[in-house]
Amino acid sequence: MEQRLDLEKWAGYYIPSRVEAQMNRLKLFGDQIMSLDPDRQTAEIQIRIAIMNRCSALGRAEIEAIA
Repeated sequence: MEQRLDLEKWAGYYIPSRVEAQMNRLKLFGDQIMSLDPDRQTAEIQIRIAIMNRCSALGRAEIEAIA
């Protein structure tokens, strides 16, 4: 079992699951844009993207080089 987990990590198997999680977050916002005005639609999409980027940043580790 442990060998399989190592193989999955080596092969990048977890990457699709990260993408699927991101798509599920997007679906939580709903399928439609609520605004009717094009400028407000743009703002609504930018807000959604900013929230999704923030959620992704919270789940990502920060790596610092130690010299």
